[in-house]
Amino acid sequence: MKSKKRTACALSMVAATGVMLGSTAMASDITGHWAEANLQKFIDEGYLSGYGNDVYKPNSSITRAEMATIVDKMEGYQDKADISQYKDVSSTSWYYDSVAKIVGADIMVGTGKNTWSPQGNVTREQLCVIVCKLEGLDVDTDSSTAELRKKLGSKGYKDADRVSGWAVPYVAAAVENGYLSGYPDQTLRSYRAITRAEAVTMLSMCLGEDVYVMMNIPYAEFYAAEGDADVDVYTSATKSKPLMGTSLAAGSYHTTDKADGSEITGVTYPVKISKEALKELTQVTDETSYDITTTNRGQTSTDTYTGKAALFQADTYAYYALSEAPAYYKEVTVNEDGSFSFGAVQTKEETVDVGSNYNFKVGGHWGEYEINLLNSELPFASETIYATTVNTTDGETYGMTHIKNIWRGVDIAWDEEGVGKTVDSLTFYTSKGVYTVDIADVKLPVISEATASVENADWKTGSTNVTVDQLPEDFDAQYTVYEKIVTGSGKSAVVTYKDTEVSYQDGKITWDGAAFGDKTYTLKITDKSEKYAEIIADFSITAEDVYVQMNIPYADFYAAELSEGAAVDAVSSATKAKTLTGTSLAQGSYHVNEDGSDITGVTYPVKIKDNALAARNEITDEDSLDITVTNRGQTTTTTYAGKDALFGAESYSYYKLSEAPSSYKEVTTDADGKLCFSEVKGAEKVSVEAGDDYTFTANSSYGDYQLDLIGDLPFAYGTDTIYGVAVNTAEGESYGLRHIENIWLGTQLAWSTGFTTEVHGCMLSYEPYVSMMGKTISSLTYYTSKGTYEINIDDVYVPIKIADGVSIADTPVNQETVSVDTSKLPEDFAPSYQIQEAITDTSGSRPVTKYVDTTDLSIDANGVIIWASDDALVGKTYRVTASDTGKKYANVTADFSIAEAAAFSGTVTGTATVDPSAYEDYEEYGAEFDPYDISVDVTIEDGAITAVTSTTDAGSNASYLKKAVKKAEAKYVGQTVADSASLTMDIATGATCSSNAVEQAVKAALAQVK
Repeated sequence: MKSKKRTACALSMVAATGVMLGSTAMASDITGHWAEANLQKFIDEGYLSGYGNDVYKPNSSITRAEMATIVDKMEGYQDKADISQYKDVSSTSWYYDSVAKIVGADIMVGTGKNTWSPQGNVTREQLCVIVCKLEGLDVDTDSSTAELRKKLGSKGYKDADRVSGWAVPYVAAAVENGYLSGYPDQTLRSYRAITRAEAVTMLSMCLGEDVYVMMNIPYAEFYAAEGDADVDVYTSATKSKPLMGTSLAAGSYHTTDKADGSEITGVTYPVKISKEALKELTQVTDETSYDITTTNRGQTSTDTYTGKAALFQADTYAYYALSEAPAYYKEVTVNEDGSFSFGAVQTKEETVDVGSNYNFKVGGHWGEYEINLLNSELPFASETIYATTVNTTDGETYGMTHIKNIWRGVDIAWDEEGVGKTVDSLTFYTSKGVYTVDIADVKLPVISEATASVENADWKTGSTNVTVDQLPEDFDAQYTVYEKIVTGSGKSAVVTYKDTEVSYQDGKITWDGAAFGDKTYTLKITDKSEKYAEIIADFSITAEDVYVQMNIPYADFYAAELSEGAAVDAVSSATKAKTLTGTSLAQGSYHVNEDGSDITGVTYPVKIKDNALAARNEITDEDSLDITVTNRGQTTTTTYAGKDALFGAESYSYYKLSEAPSSYKEVTTDADGKLCFSEVKGAEKVSVEAGDDYTFTANSSYGDYQLDLIGDLPFAYGTDTIYGVAVNTAEGESYGLRHIENIWLGTQLAWSTGFTTEVHGCMLSYEPYVSMMGKTISSLTYYTSKGTYEINIDDVYVPIKIADGVSIADTPVNQETVSVDTSKLPEDFAPSYQIQEAITDTSGSRPVTKYVDTTDLSIDANGVIIWASDDALVGKTYRVTASDTGKKYANVTADFSIAEAAAFSGTVTGTATVDPSAYEDYEEYGAEFDPYDISVDVTIEDGAITAVTSTTDAGSNASYLKKAVKKAEAKYVGQTVADSASLTMDIATGATCSSNAVEQAVKAALAQVK
């Protein structure tokens, strides 16, 4: 057996071997080193010496001889083995005795029959063997090398297959027991020579002294050194929450006998403890694993707890070995009776000041007192909260338990503790460290037995009674009423209190006016001395729900109906008669301008609180309105009485209904008193499949697009009132339509997107509909007096319109061709063309232009228009329609006219051949030269010839050609094209051939002029 007698003597100096000098001073080359603490401990204990001048070479390798010497000093071995067989270990060497003792203890053996290799470097896997022997660890020699390597690989080590076969069981045992950990890149590098710092770190864990573990600590024992020893376990009736170790209960533990979630026992926290004290405790290892299934709010989930996380459901004092010293921990003392005492947390405590950035409640849902920190940027916001204390100005500390007191980390609630004291901070023990959060002082008032209640009352009563019971005699009461405003709902609800003119006096609360109705209020009774907590009583000043028919502006009506799309405004009208026909064309609408210059919105049933109507205009059965209109020469007067009188009333005027309508909008009032209208409620929307029973055009007389329903529908214009229509697209946008401008005779729908801006003198409102271009209409929603209907139609694409996409110049008839200018078309517009003649039909009451197919002109695929010159075409107008073959864009058109023939301006070129052989007597004149071609340019301005020129290189005949051109210029310049046809030019002397050829070229050029 090995002796564990330890010595504090230093190794003797043997300078020749480089063995280390003893020192108790702080070593210069280990200062700031990651292993500084362990290195310094070994130096102070005399286990490790340096090389002189405070040099210890922590990053250098360590020899077997140095390792034997350090282990010998650590363990204090007495017995020596006979090592004479090792020929490389001289009996006079400085390390001889240590090697003899280390071999005798069977900690290190030879590397061969006659060798011990004292100067060889120790590898990381060799040190694992030494550690396993020193600590008496269980080494798995039964499993195969492959199995053990696979086990190491399952822990994330990427180079497990590189561990030497003989060393695998020892490396696995060292890793399992926390003696060896890998590098940040998930490698072990077991084959690598270990550094002096790494060796000391591993050996320090074998001293039989203190180690670091994660341990389960009961609440009372955890908080005892933090200022509160009176914290008990948390027992729970809602057993699912204590089992949520990955969320609500993170940082806590419960014992295995409370696996049903009936208790939270304490805190899981890092501790420093002697290895001896761990012998009888339950160890949780990386092999420990179990599942916990919980059901919360109908949702069942299963979480797996493995390794360190498995402490969540384990015995009190169960532990998991840590591979390195934590940044924070408690130090454990073993008392004489064997019990444990846990010291205060050892760490650098951080302070965070949040001032008043918190909520404080008295008599909250979770406890008598509740503090909710509001700062989402706290440095530990996403960390595990192991524990929390509430601290007061007089030095008292109150420990909190999970779930009961600590909820989602920063919401803290508790009962009784600290009554009458002032809280100034909270301390959070987190996985990132310990943080004290300073807050603006909050006093914890005494919660009395007093109660208060206020009767709810209708706003029309003007007052209600207050009852207060068991108010303490020394409670100096002050009564204040606030309006209570709740924003959000459920756990995200936020309550604020607003000053109000509702007031308390002599046991009554009073108010004056409808504005106070349909609201919740809070009576707060505060103690002026601040000894007692305030007493709160909520009450409501109620209002009655009533159903009315109300005038609703288009924008308000459609606001809740349109998932997307622009707001819809009123219709303005120049043809004022139609807007005043409330029994037909404008039925379902109303207007505020008596002259009919607008349609303001929709008259529709609503459900509303009666106090919201107090300031509105009521229409009763006594009200009556006469409207006289003249349409197409016919003058009629219509009387609108009772509910129908809403047709000419102001916005938000109403008429009380005697019974609830089948469909209605619900009205609420916002903080500014504005009425807000919900989507249509009541009877369910009826779906109607219309398929292709519609017509659609992008060329409407009433706007840019028109869609007419043509099939049978469950409602009928004239019989049923059409309040509104929404056009819905497959892309999720909706567009509200207005009467007359967009809705005509119920089922004819038209709208503008800005290309048609005026119809019959009426300016169109197009802005809300511009974004519909390029979308696909999939349905129409009809709001009618019979109900709400979703008319589903076969998808219809709304092609994109283009302004001035093509153009064609008016062209003289004698030009016989003109091209369509497509330069303004988008690049992806692929045009195909059609040409038609414009015909004016005067048979009706007013002229109508129609477009009919024509054979007078033709147009090719490139947009080139061709015709034969014919005076019969002069004055006619034609229209070219360019259609996008990709169907992305709407058709674009351009009109042009055929004008009278125009005098020609320009240059025309004619050619001819100078050929002397064409003349029988050419030899007589000695005209012996080869034939050649000439080119003559004739310049014309407004039909008159202004120049005759030639640039032909005539070689030796150049002088004759020049004479002939001069003769032509003299004859033709100044003449009109028409007159030139009968002219014959003079022959230049000696240049007969050239003159004749020039004349032929001029005639050829002039023949080209139309």
